[in-house]
Amino acid sequence: MVLGVKASSGGIQIGSGTNPVSINDYNLQSRYGNDVFTRGDTQFGAIQVSGNSASFTISRDFTNVTSSYQNIYEVGIEAYINGIPAFILRDILSSPVSVPPNGVVKVTYTIGIQA
Repeated sequence: MVLGVKASSGGIQIGSGTNPVSINDYNLQSRYGNDVFTRGDTQFGAIQVSGNSASFTISRDFTNVTSSYQNIYEVGIEAYINGIPAFILRDILSSPVSVPPNGVVKVTYTIGIQA
């Protein structure tokens, strides 16, 4: 079963910030707005269980709606806990992803646990 989170709520986010990840991070440094990238719904993949491990994927498509290339340097996940937004994960990419005008990029996280 795949569940979607609407584009207007949390889920995977992208940005242009380059500051190193810090324990004090509470958001992306510089999140892209809908005037640069439109967001598809966040998709949650089915839980996969193998022995004492389990994992699932979270993914979202982003479309560059500008007339120029845009670089993605940071990605993260925002969740809502009791209706309050909470940024639970932030990563800086080792190399930026350059997205052409009207180009689409899919960001996927695999979350795993082990008993």
